[in-house]
Amino acid sequence: MYCPKCGNYVEDGAQFCNNCGLAQTPTTVSNNLIISRPGKLMGAAINITVNINGVETKIGAGDVVGFNLSPGMAVIKYKVWCRREKEVTINVVPGRNYSIIFKYDPLWGGFKIGKDSIIN
Repeated sequence: MYCPKCGNYVEDGAQFCNNCGLAQTPTTVSNNLIISRPGKLMGAAINITVNINGVETKIGAGDVVGFNLSPGMAVIKYKVWCRREKEVTINVVPGRNYSIIFKYDPLWGGFKIGKDSIIN
C-alpha cells in the first residue's frame, strides 16, 4: 500500500510510513494509483490539472488523491499552469500499485513527475 500523505510505498502491516512518519491503518489506501503533491512553499497557489482516462481532477499543494484503475492501459495527462500538457501511460496489472509524486521543478518552473514515482 502507499502512504496517503507522501505516496511512499509502505509494507503491509507497517504501523508508520518510513518516509514521513504518518500512522497507517488497514484502510488507509485501497486504491491502486496514488497521486500526491507534497506541500511546498514554491508553487503552492498553483493547481495541477490531472486527467485520467477522461476524468479530470485538480491537485493542490499537500493533496493526495487515490484512484482505482481497471486492468489495461491508463492514460494520465497533466498540465501545470501555462506549460504544455504532458502524459504518461501505465499498463495496469491486477494486484500492482502505482504512484505519481509531483515534484517542484525550479529549473523549468512548474512541476514534474518525481523519480520516486512508480509507473511501471
